[in-house]
Amino acid sequence: TERDNEDHALQQRFTRLAERARQHLENSKAPNTRRAYKSDWADFSEWCRYHDVTDLPASSETVALYLTDCAERLKTSTLQRRLSTISQAHQAAGHETPSHHPAVRAVWQGIKREKGMAMQGKSPTLTADIRCMIEHLPKDKLLSVRDRCLLLIGFAGAMRRSELVGLDIGDVQD
Repeated sequence: TERDNEDHALQQRFTRLAERARQHLENSKAPNTRRAYKSDWADFSEWCRYHDVTDLPASSETVALYLTDCAERLKTSTLQRRLSTISQAHQAAGHETPSHHPAVRAVWQGIKREKGMAMQGKSPTLTADIRCMIEHLPKDKLLSVRDRCLLLIGFAGAMRRSELVGLDIGDVQD
């Protein structure tokens, strides 16, 4: 019975480790990335069902045709994420990814050459804009003080929204 107790304790520890590993795996991608991958995979699966082809494992021809069809209506950056989603799903299921096949790579290169990969930049917020934002915040509210600080720190540091959200009180020094 002592051996049974040791086996049971070892099994419980292994179960806890497996749960923690699952949590780490889930946390490896941001929630928005997980949502995008889920949506991308649903689109690919639906496209495959409509065309009566297998989505997992998908053939390289299926992926090349899917990209070609989507290229008519989606941005190159979205197509790149869809291709990544297909690749990740295959790897997670233990299949060879069709994304690495020469035919898929050639089609992808052709789409990128035709559509381009230019990123759409955003125009910067100017000092006058920041002043205007700050002036419109109430002067007697604690949340307004916080908002002023965030606006000014974000502007001075040329920070992205995600970087501002990640700030903690410990990041501020006297």
